[in-house]
Order: sequence, then C-alpha cells, then structure tokens
Amino acid sequence: MNAELLKAGVGEEERTQKLNKMAREQMKVLLTNREKQKDIEKGKGRKGLE
Repeated sequence: MNAELLKAGVGEEERTQKLNKMAREQMKVLLTNREKQKDIEKGKGRKGLE
C-alpha cells in the first residue's frame, strides 16, 4: 500500500496517516476475530460438559 501511495504522489504525512488508519482498522478486525474464536471455544467446552 505504501508503494501505491508513493506512486500516486501522496506526501509523507498523509501516507503515514492513511497507513496508521489502515493498521488500526486491521487491528480491530483481528481483535474481534480473536474474541469470536474465544467464544466459539468456550461454547464447545460447555457442550462437552453437559
């Protein structure tokens, strides 16, 4: 993505802001997926105990 922004002539500050925003969004997705996975694993554990 950085290379694409460089080719488009985007300045360093704007590039940094865009890349940081993308990184934050990706981190939110990863954290959400991790929480969902934990919930799934907890659900499987409970079913095994019943």
